[in-house]
Amino acid sequence: MNIDQLHEKIISTMQDKGIYDGKIDYILQKDLDNKGHQYVCYISRKTEIEELYSIIIDTTGKIHSFDVANWDFNIDDFLFKDLENDYEILEMNADTHYGVWFQIDEMREEINYTDGLQNYLSYCKKNHIDKNFMKLFYKEIDVMDLYQEKNGNYKIIASFDIGNSSVVLGYNEKSPSPYVTWKTTPDRKNGYYTGHYGVTKESAFNDYKKRCKECFNEHLNKESQKLGIKDKCNKGVER
Repeated sequence: MNIDQLHEKIISTMQDKGIYDGKIDYILQKDLDNKGHQYVCYISRKTEIEELYSIIIDTTGKIHSFDVANWDFNIDDFLFKDLENDYEILEMNADTHYGVWFQIDEMREEINYTDGLQNYLSYCKKNHIDKNFMKLFYKEIDVMDLYQEKNGNYKIIASFDIGNSSVVLGYNEKSPSPYVTWKTTPDRKNGYYTGHYGVTKESAFNDYKKRCKECFNEHLNKESQKLGIKDKCNKGVER
């Protein structure tokens, strides 16, 4: 089922309930192996802000709809719990992202489904949902300080971004090679690649620093080419 067909099913279901001013807040998708996808959708109303609805579309296309009490809705039970149980965000509108960030900021120490929170923040990282995005629509909120980036079993403990390139330093205390540096992109959509593994913090950081400088020089060279400057711009970088 493509996204347009999914929207049609959701809108048709709401209209069958006599609701013509519904707006889709977010849609979650779960891959059930060979059985297909299951969807969980949340819909609010443009005129009745207290009314909220949930629609589940199973792998057979069967639709189940529920009323959700506004006072009962919270991001922990209705978003992070699902994200912790193999659902992924298919889409979420800007208003909802702002509401989620606002609630995260209010609930910092009270969130139970912390893996679900991390999955949500990872989605935000990959889709440029950040404090600057929030500022475009509303006032600035920043909750990315709660994000612990991971690649496999490695926690990302340092990151350098410039242009469309990034270098990260990872750490896994249980690995025979506890440190690693990878190249990636700021949104991480192309994954992590060209890993350099190391045993000591010092050697890993030296490699991280070297790769950051390489990225910096590559970026400056690209910028100089755009400006028609023939001389390389990497002089004076090494110390």
